[in-house]
Amino acid sequence: MNGIKPLPQDISAPARVTPLTPKERDQLKECEHTIQSGMGIFFEVGRALLVIRDGRLYRRTHSSFEAYCHDRWGFGRSYASRVIGAAERLRLLPADCGVRKPTNEFQIRPFLKLDADAFPKAWQEAVRRAKKGKLTPNLVQAVIREISGIRDKLPPTEKCSRPVTRQKKVLLGQVLSLLTQARRSIQAHDVDTALATLDTIEALLFGGKADVI
Repeated sequence: MNGIKPLPQDISAPARVTPLTPKERDQLKECEHTIQSGMGIFFEVGRALLVIRDGRLYRRTHSSFEAYCHDRWGFGRSYASRVIGAAERLRLLPADCGVRKPTNEFQIRPFLKLDADAFPKAWQEAVRRAKKGKLTPNLVQAVIREISGIRDKLPPTEKCSRPVTRQKKVLLGQVLSLLTQARRSIQAHDVDTALATLDTIEALLFGGKADVI
């Protein structure tokens, strides 16, 4: 990522911390190299952040993982949670399941609303139903509703009474988030992901005419 800030000198770390072991220092260095050189490689970044978070490898310079992500990489807790969640779910797919796996953030993002252990079934079902391999927004949302049981839990009046204004607000938020991701991909010279993001925006705006990326 362009404009990566250097690590601060213990500006937000607590007064006393447990020093990193040589092994942990090597682990942190390897993870940060992955993040810095592969911001467009979504799942690898997620796995690296997961190691840093779970091992508290940020503790030499920061008192919290959230502060580390903000100061070191310039993104907030929600983005870090998404990439970590995506990496965790991808790891749950059996290696020999015979089903193609997600290749970028936006293919897996809608599934993050499901419990992690429900993801493999939902993903495999969506891929199975996809015509010519195309995962449309409507298909993905239908599978998620079925797996989560949302349709059965909602009272009849709530199934079709959501205000149009609310839908528009949600759509605008999604589009703005996607535009931000497209900008990051362009800055990282990841043209394929940027184009795929634009396809997703088109799908949201025009009712599924493009594929979910």
